[in-house]
Amino acid sequence: MLAEFGYEYDSSLMHQDLPCFVKQVCSKAKPVVELPVEWCLDDYSAFEVHRKPPREVHEIWQAEFDALYVENSFLMLTVHPEIIGRASRIQMLREFV
Repeated sequence: MLAEFGYEYDSSLMHQDLPCFVKQVCSKAKPVVELPVEWCLDDYSAFEVHRKPPREVHEIWQAEFDALYVENSFLMLTVHPEIIGRASRIQMLREFV
């Protein structure tokens, strides 16, 4: 259905570490690329579930980035405006990026 509506990518699955093509039911559909997410790279999990301070989240995200960079891999950061939007969290995100 994503391909039918013109989507080229999706980011709702966690079954891979690297981007991959989503299996198509209809062979005529354009391929959809899955950009997988990871809970440790999601601001909701870090700030709301585990209640970590921005400096700890930065350390975790940086460690993930550094390790994935060495592996020539992929990092999908997930941020939500209502979570990351606090001043200290935005500052941390700016430093990370």
